[in-house]
Amino acid sequence: MHESEEQVPVQPHSPSEVKMKSQQQSATPMNIDHDSTANNYETLTDDSILPNPTTANLVDIKHFLEAMTTADREIQQELRQYIVDKKYIKKLVALLEIYENSEKASCLHTLRLILLHLMNLYDSDIIQEILKTSNFTGCLGILEYDADVKEGKAQYRQMFSRMGKFKEVVPIGDPDTMKLINQVIRLQFLKYKVLADTQEVDAISVVTLMSKAKNLELVQDIAYDRQLMKDLFDILKNPSEPKRRRNDVVLFVHQLCTMAKKTTIDVYRKLCPAGLFELLEHAFVSDDTRVKQAGVEIMQIALETSPRVIRMQIIEQNSHKGSKVFLDAILKQIIAQSNVDFISQFTDAVQTLLNVNPEAAEDSISTSALRGSESADDVSDRPDPSAEAFLDLFYTQYLSTLVKPVLELTRSSTSLDHRTSARCEEVCKLMTFLVQQHPSQLKVFPTSNCLLEKITLLFKNNSKKLRFVALKFFRACIDLNDDYFSRMLIRNKVIHSVIGLLQDTKGNRNAMNSACLEFFDRIRKNNIKLLVLQCATIHKEAMEGFSYTPIFKQLLALHTVKGGSRTASPPPQAMADSALPNIPPHYARPFFKNANKAECSHTDGSSSGPFSIRENGVESADRLMSELFGDDDDHDMVAAGNDVPQPYQLRHRLQRTDSEETKDCNATAANDCSSVSQTRMDLTISLPPTSAVPVASTIEAKESKSKRKRDDETEEDLKDGAARAQSRARLDSGVPGTIEAAAAITA
Repeated sequence: MHESEEQVPVQPHSPSEVKMKSQQQSATPMNIDHDSTANNYETLTDDSILPNPTTANLVDIKHFLEAMTTADREIQQELRQYIVDKKYIKKLVALLEIYENSEKASCLHTLRLILLHLMNLYDSDIIQEILKTSNFTGCLGILEYDADVKEGKAQYRQMFSRMGKFKEVVPIGDPDTMKLINQVIRLQFLKYKVLADTQEVDAISVVTLMSKAKNLELVQDIAYDRQLMKDLFDILKNPSEPKRRRNDVVLFVHQLCTMAKKTTIDVYRKLCPAGLFELLEHAFVSDDTRVKQAGVEIMQIALETSPRVIRMQIIEQNSHKGSKVFLDAILKQIIAQSNVDFISQFTDAVQTLLNVNPEAAEDSISTSALRGSESADDVSDRPDPSAEAFLDLFYTQYLSTLVKPVLELTRSSTSLDHRTSARCEEVCKLMTFLVQQHPSQLKVFPTSNCLLEKITLLFKNNSKKLRFVALKFFRACIDLNDDYFSRMLIRNKVIHSVIGLLQDTKGNRNAMNSACLEFFDRIRKNNIKLLVLQCATIHKEAMEGFSYTPIFKQLLALHTVKGGSRTASPPPQAMADSALPNIPPHYARPFFKNANKAECSHTDGSSSGPFSIRENGVESADRLMSELFGDDDDHDMVAAGNDVPQPYQLRHRLQRTDSEETKDCNATAANDCSSVSQTRMDLTISLPPTSAVPVASTIEAKESKSKRKRDDETEEDLKDGAARAQSRARLDSGVPGTIEAAAAITA
């Protein structure tokens, strides 16, 4: 190819003219020394900043751009503006086809370095020029020719022709939105495919910043386009639509949520009313694994970014009778899902929903109210006011369904299939979390005793994972240092089961042995008296057999009195009966008749419920009920067939009762104190201790007054008055001069 053909496009100034002008100005940009100072650039004019690229001056342009990296900001900004105004990127792209046809590898390598230098100028307008449809494919072709790659070259253009397309699920009529979609795709391709393996830090940085800005703009345009959202979810609501098109809607929303995760826009406030839960339910039951995984990821992103919105939507769904609740779909997948990985992901979703502390939320609300209104920027940090309502909904209606795989275990369940084992493992992990997060809610859970009994059966399972998660659950109960959970552990013989698990290790220092020793060491550190007493009386002989560790010796040493002598050991039956007092605490009492006798029964038909009548005198549920709530409250309601009190009603009633009793006690104490203080004041003022005469006169006056009053009083009133006077005398015995006065009044 001739030299004249290479000089395309036509230059406004030929190389000879540029060289002549540069020599006259003594600042030739094409022959710049890298060690030159910034004064060399001060005489640059618009015509001499950068010539049009040709084969003859490509190397000089590369050196000039390398030297510009140390120039002043004003000079660099002038160069950036010149690149954009003169459409310099388009001139570089025009040379690509010429050099590829002539197979000039050195020119192609130099052309790539020039384009990278321009991208490293850290200017978004230059990147915007590269993203143009007329320039982008050519720029990808230039970036394919890396001199460091000896064999072959990258295939960016071919790769982008396959990956750079997107599918319109519904027609997008806005041309600006279409332009944004293309720009976002090209920026992501540059970032993750082209620049990922390079060391061009400035280019990667500016592309990343532009990608975030374009993502934000695109998510905002799509999420707030009501017609577009309506058209999308109408496809799901129409049963005549093919399954393929419904799956496309799921994948489209998945991409939207993935982009929204990197922004600050809460798209779920728009997606939930439009039908997000129906979309997820369709994805969960899809036969396409890719669609199901997309639905699970949408759920996870939603719970990570907007868990409060999802909880409030679930509460609203439950308030409408006959409507589907999204929580039902999640629990159904945990119970019936065949894929073990999906079981774990759905259980994590439930845990994210339950990761709230209603007591802390109430405290935060009170603190916020005292401080005043919050700004709009603090909305994400506000406490969740629906936390308690959601927890009540979960514990009353859904927890029994969630723990169903564990409640179905029997004493013969020593070997479980892979799916059942995974479900039991996830349930135990979730229950460990609930014990740590919401212990008060679990205390009023009707089948809590049965659940602990069933979890102890996992100690006999062949799966080491199940034994570990069961032990971790009981260890969480110990960490609470709560008498209720200690009694539950004693009733279900958990210590006996852990000792058997420790004996199975035969003293080998393995993970199971260490976990069992840590279980007993926590009892020792927390000094849980009920469990220490159980260990020192019933399991003392077994514990003394573990001589290879000092933990049990230290644990048994806690069972002593102040004098140092060991307390008398009650017989085993007495110990078992004394583990529970005759009247359980308020949270262990039932809130309806014969609470869950069927659920808490053994396989042999015997009952082990905490509320059944026992030989040692534990009162029945009916008597405890009447003691706690009265005879005319819930018994009549249960007898009439009405709804029984719910756990949250039980907690509120107990709190209200405690509060009223505390107020009455405080009021009584205040009245007593005020009356005593008034009596002391009267006697002290009227009977000064330093003067005997006023005391005698006062006594005589009181005596005469008492005689006049005695004429109108009965004998019983006199006795009552004497008793009150004696009581006042005892109270005022520390006040000088009041003893004599009290004696006179009594006489």
